[in-house]
Amino acid sequence: MKRADLEKRAQRDKFGAGKHGFQSGNPAGGLLPTIPGAEWFDHTQEEICAVIEAAGLTVDPSKYNQMLTALRKIIDEQASGKGLPVGAVVGFPRAISSPEGYLKADGSTFAQATYPDLHRVLGSNKLPNLTRSDVGMTAYFPVADIPDGWIKYDEIATKVTQSAYPELYRKLVAQYGSIANVKPVDDYFVRNVGSSGQIGQQYPWTVGDHHHVLGLVAYGNDDLLLKRLPVDKYYPSQTLRLNGGIRGGV
Repeated sequence: MKRADLEKRAQRDKFGAGKHGFQSGNPAGGLLPTIPGAEWFDHTQEEICAVIEAAGLTVDPSKYNQMLTALRKIIDEQASGKGLPVGAVVGFPRAISSPEGYLKADGSTFAQATYPDLHRVLGSNKLPNLTRSDVGMTAYFPVADIPDGWIKYDEIATKVTQSAYPELYRKLVAQYGSIANVKPVDDYFVRNVGSSGQIGQQYPWTVGDHHHVLGLVAYGNDDLLLKRLPVDKYYPSQTLRLNGGIRGGV
């Protein structure tokens, strides 16, 4: 850029030391105004045109906003190159549905001619599908205080409501029919159900209330008194060995 010349009657140091500027002059006082001259106008013209052409635009005398358009275009291009690399995945709040400069990673396709840099990075014109959610997944934490963003499984029935946890509520209702149908965690232990068992199917307890029959062996004691246990109810055909003999149902 070229400043006004003192030879063209510029005002000396108008904007600081060595920064001369234009002056209107004072005809009554005999002070003539500054004459820019062709050289100064050429400098100014080429400075402005250089910005317009650097943005890939063509100087058009019918437009009065080319300088603004060029600056915006250059800034956007430079900012995109200085920030996240092309193809980077960024999360946005739900309220921002279509952020400028980003495509939704939903598995859809895009035109290679429109986004050549993205095509080069991905290796194809297909976007990754990241629409799946981890809402509702289960995890084990060996600590008493679970991390933020998680809820204890056995508190689902009392805490998960449509207003408190809308996404989790929708997922569980869609999967189980209602929050009341979500079983406590003790119903999800893996049990030996045999080869016919199916993942996700609930089965009754395989280890429930049961009893054990104990056999006592006594030596040299004819006064041993044994109390009969109600084993007939559980094991009617069992036998108990006492003093070398077999006593059925004792």
